[in-house]
Amino acid sequence: MMTPKEDEAAEKLAIDSLKRHEKDLLKDIFHQYNIAFSSNNPSQIHRTLAYFSALLIKLSRQAEESTKKMIRLTWALFGLTVALLVVAIVQIVIFKQDADTNTHREQTQEYHQQQTENTPVQPIQPLPPNKPIRDEIHK
Repeated sequence: MMTPKEDEAAEKLAIDSLKRHEKDLLKDIFHQYNIAFSSNNPSQIHRTLAYFSALLIKLSRQAEESTKKMIRLTWALFGLTVALLVVAIVQIVIFKQDADTNTHREQTQEYHQQQTENTPVQPIQPLPPNKPIRDEIHK
């Protein structure tokens, strides 16, 4: 069992080790583990546990940050999907209105064409044979 001094030392070591890089913590864990078991002194294991707990805390914080970032990106992707859906619907509505307008225009053109086909064509009146064409033009 550890004394209160050893507890305080382990706590201070754990808090200080939170400021260190993950690779350094892994090296320290390996080093402290080897020291603890080579000296047959199990009380030295507290340093290994302090470094290990600091490493776990750092990794869990990084995982939390990554999760929050992933959630933000997911919401951004959802918003982009909704925006693209709205653009697609607007384009479909505009195309549908344009198609209806073209259909109405074609129907109107067909109606006018049928009306012009149904009206009798007036034959061209021939000029009387006595008058030359030049005289008609110059009048």
